[in-house]
Amino acid sequence: MRGRGDSGWAAVGEYTPQNYATDLAGLLDELKLERITLIGTSMGGMISILFAGGYPHRVEKVILNDIGPDVDPAGIARIQSYVGESPNEFNNLQEVAAYYRENYPAMRNIPEATLVEQVKWSVKPAENGKLTWKMDPQIRRPMRTAARPMDMWVPFARIEAPLLVIRGAESDILAARTVERMKTVIRNVDSVEVPGVGHAPSLLEPESLAAIKKFLAIS
Repeated sequence: MRGRGDSGWAAVGEYTPQNYATDLAGLLDELKLERITLIGTSMGGMISILFAGGYPHRVEKVILNDIGPDVDPAGIARIQSYVGESPNEFNNLQEVAAYYRENYPAMRNIPEATLVEQVKWSVKPAENGKLTWKMDPQIRRPMRTAARPMDMWVPFARIEAPLLVIRGAESDILAARTVERMKTVIRNVDSVEVPGVGHAPSLLEPESLAAIKKFLAIS
């Protein structure tokens, strides 16, 4: 997405879920993909909701990983407590991995080599030889004074595709009551809860894989 990874940075104020969904539509047009299945974790799930609600004719199925139209206030408070306060630089990838272990409960039990392989894509060399975030700093700064979020139930209600919701049983982002409400707002919503996992399931858990394979009709 814009401002993340190796994508270009944008002007202040342009990092919005609506723009991310528009970016996705543009990417699919460029790739000449008319109809797709979406799998979205956290912010990717928010983008999936917006896209599937805004372009229902282009979406075959949707999988939302530990995210829904409402975000649990406890999770918001946790994220705001560390995103805006994260270090700007690290001496090495081991320090980056340690930062993720401290702030992302789901990553605490990942083997060191596996975690380093994952987090190395989040940073880049700084001019002083250390490592710094690839993410545009402007994305992190609004976390201190976040604007009132949009009502995601509106685009969610417009989704026509079958939907699978995967929830970590210990998640502080997606509440169980939100999953139940999702099932009353639109039809064709299945869900699975992954025991002993917070935000967010890796999708490698047996429960996650079994649900995904069944939902996508993969043997």
